Amino acid sequence: MNKLLAGAAVAALMAGASPAKAQTVGGNVSLAVTTTTANIKLPVATNGPGGYGYALLAYGLGATGEIFYAIGTANTVAAVAPSLPTTQGSPALPANGICIALGPNNWIAAIGAATSTLRVTQLNICPSTP
Repeated sequence: MNKLLAGAAVAALMAGASPAKAQTVGGNVSLAVTTTTANIKLPVATNGPGGYGYALLAYGLGATGEIFYAIGTANTVAAVAPSLPTTQGSPALPANGICIALGPNNWIAAIGAATSTLRVTQLNICPSTP
C-alpha cells in the first residue's frame, strides 16, 4: 500500500512539471578577427516568436590572441581593452567562450591583438551549466 501511495505522489508531481525547453541552433557564422574592428550580421532573427535571442561566442581553432567583442547594429565597432582606466574597451572573450543575450542587437563586432577567428552560434536559449 505504501508503494502505491508513493507512486501516486510521484505521478502527481510529474503531472505538474513542465518539460524543459529544447535548445535549438538558429545558425552559425565566423568572423575573421584582426587588429582592425570588423563586424558580421547574425544569421537569423533575434526576437519574436521562435527567435534566436542568444549567441554562443567562442574562439575558432588555432586562435592565438585575445578577442574583444561588442554587439549592436551594422555600425557597431569593438575596441581593444585600454591600458589606461580613462577610456573603455570592449569585453574580452573568456577562454572557454560565453553565451550572451542579444536583446534587439543583430550584429557582432570583434577586434584582436592577433589574427584569430570568432565562432558565433545563434541559439534559442543558452546552454545550462551543471
